[in-house]
Amino acid sequence: MAYKKPRENLVLITHSGCIDHFERTMRVPAGQRSSDYAEAFFIAADGANAPRILGSLGFAQWKTVMGESSK
Repeated sequence: MAYKKPRENLVLITHSGCIDHFERTMRVPAGQRSSDYAEAFFIAADGANAPRILGSLGFAQWKTVMGESSK
């Protein structure tokens, strides 16, 4: 979070091992963790409170958002 600026989005690109570590750190239940590639997390972090996951999108969901059919 050292690079996060107020009122600006922070994009972090990483690999599945770090995604899994992040999900475990955020206490995502085992049955809900995915660690998939092309997974996006939306996180609220204001510096005063603990970060929290607002939601996520997986690969198939991105195709829907972008208007492409899942193949």
